[in-house]
Amino acid sequence: MLKKGLRECGLRKVKRLLQKAFTPITIMLIPHSDGRPLRFKIPSIGILLSIVLWVTGMAYVFHTAVNTAEYNKMKIKLNYYSSQFLELRSTMYTLRETESELANKEIFISPLPRDGLPTDILLLHTATGLIP
Repeated sequence: MLKKGLRECGLRKVKRLLQKAFTPITIMLIPHSDGRPLRFKIPSIGILLSIVLWVTGMAYVFHTAVNTAEYNKMKIKLNYYSSQFLELRSTMYTLRETESELANKEIFISPLPRDGLPTDILLLHTATGLIP
């Protein structure tokens, strides 16, 4: 008996909630001119759904705007790094040409010492002894 009463009470609440959700709300638009007023009957849940969809759409627009701003910043950085990379590539090309010119003049670079001591000096030797 008690379960049946609780079940009926729960169903009544659900039925009452559905009735309120689908209760039509009339919206009237009255023009300033002599035209007829426009009437819209929209269920309550339709208005709630419209609000939810509007908020979702606005969140999407703001999210897209932020992503676009970040994209433009990253594009500027990419252009900067690309130009720096091109400069580095031209410098490397120039160094390779210089190295091949030095090799043609019988100059060689001795390997760095392998004793673990830090050194920034490269010893250059030539056959003529002009470079100590």
